[in-house]
Amino acid sequence: MSRNSKGARLYLYRRKGREPVWIIRDGAERASTGCSEGDRRGAEIALAEYIARKNEPPRRDEDPSRALIADAISLYLTQRVPHLVDPQREATAASFLLDFWGEKPIAEIRGETCRAYVERRVQRHGKATGTARRELEMLQAAINLFHREGYVQSTPRVSLPEKSPPKERWLTKPEAVALLDAAATLEKGARHIGTFIRIGLYTGTRAQAILALQWRQNRDGGWVDLSGKMLYRRGMEQVETRKRRPPSPLPDAIIPWLEETCAETRTHVVEYRCSPVRDIRLGFQTALKRAGLGRDVTPHVLRHTCGTWLAQAGVPMWQAAGFMGLTAAEFERTYAHHHPDHLRAATDAISAALDGV
Repeated sequence: MSRNSKGARLYLYRRKGREPVWIIRDGAERASTGCSEGDRRGAEIALAEYIARKNEPPRRDEDPSRALIADAISLYLTQRVPHLVDPQREATAASFLLDFWGEKPIAEIRGETCRAYVERRVQRHGKATGTARRELEMLQAAINLFHREGYVQSTPRVSLPEKSPPKERWLTKPEAVALLDAAATLEKGARHIGTFIRIGLYTGTRAQAILALQWRQNRDGGWVDLSGKMLYRRGMEQVETRKRRPPSPLPDAIIPWLEETCAETRTHVVEYRCSPVRDIRLGFQTALKRAGLGRDVTPHVLRHTCGTWLAQAGVPMWQAAGFMGLTAAEFERTYAHHHPDHLRAATDAISAALDGV
């Protein structure tokens, strides 16, 4: 059975006696990014540009029945993606969108074709419906930009599948202790797993933002200020997005661990053998297995655990929300039911009304 194409993607090419470099693999084709192992961001931008170059420049003010979806995605990749938080994720999504939509005109975007895309991603590629939904949201953003720039006269509305219900999984304190203990038993040099878990639990920072943290101010990621006991989640040149990344104070309990980590690493807070870690999943899953926890515990569960514990401790919602980089409304919607005062006025009122009954 033939394997499904993974689309254009980055691959770290290791050469004997020479420094590893990032290349682009696209089926049988190979293309150089010109970027060394440490320049992952440059490689991600090169991937986005590679995908964009596969399409010819579009004409302006076209009818949606003639304008190609590939042209809209190409424009989005060159103008928008290099400035986003995770260009690699966007470029990967673009490769799958192009595989399905690339030769179709924008007028072909309708409920039927959108549902066909979701079915293909779920059944053929084994992806979650939520993944297909995020990719279709990118498609909507691409054709909206195409319209704003004057390349097409009008745009259709992308039909999205229903949002998946929010995950309720969070760690109990015994589970968190077991996970940290398991991380401590990993091979020598795998301290980065414990560092990642602690920052996630203690600060509620998103996984990608944790991996981007450095010890000094920089353009591309946040940084840890040990002297000021502050966590800065956003790089100096990173634009703010809906997934807000405000600074927050570091809890005293994590400072000694971070000081030891700083002495053992070079530039990034989460490093393995003195190199930045780009994908934590393998080591994280190993720790889960040793802790007796299932695959329902993902790196994002650490953030969810932090929010849940803050709510259970009765921290005022506006303070907890600010600490995690959420709006008060977002925190209330996600975590309020864990708060000891949730609906307290209602329960007190009904108790008073039924007193003596």
